[in-house]
Amino acid sequence: MSTRQTKIGILQTDGGGHEGSTRSDLHVRRTALVGCGDAKHDGLLPAREKYRSTYFGLKRDFAETLCARWWILSAKFGLLDPDRVIDDYDVAITDDDVDTAQWVEDVRTALSDVGWPETTEDGRDLVWELYVLAGSDYLEAADQDGNALRVQLPDVTPEYVTIRFPFADLAGIGYQNGWLAACRDSGCVVETANHG
Repeated sequence: MSTRQTKIGILQTDGGGHEGSTRSDLHVRRTALVGCGDAKHDGLLPAREKYRSTYFGLKRDFAETLCARWWILSAKFGLLDPDRVIDDYDVAITDDDVDTAQWVEDVRTALSDVGWPETTEDGRDLVWELYVLAGSDYLEAADQDGNALRVQLPDVTPEYVTIRFPFADLAGIGYQNGWLAACRDSGCVVETANHG
């Protein structure tokens, strides 16, 4: 297990620590849901390499630097493993022919099937932080009853998963990019209050 110095103190981490934890028997792992992007590279590529915008790249950097695992929210594929090889596509969650209710159900089902272990291999209590790095088009997509994905996330993850929406505190993509770059460059999750 490595330790990482943060602005708040020492933390224990194996690919996703927690700046506020003071209990030595408690271990926190980070995960992320990363919204995909319109701009894509051509051809068959792993999903992590398919999207070519600076915005997606910074979200990917956050996830790869600070999280134990992460997924991409894709209008075509739902919850997408970043290592899955995908071909070219041009689908947006706001397209008229996208069944958003079915998309929300597919994402809910996939997240429900994720294993969220309660203890580490050495027996310490384990809690999770899920960082949602996606835009409102994804988060406000609703099921057939009109319930947005944003409000359904707590229902499909165990109670020991804390869901964080850092973009809610950041007014626009420019501020989000600045915060993502600061997190990547510092190697820790920085306060959103300093970025917009």
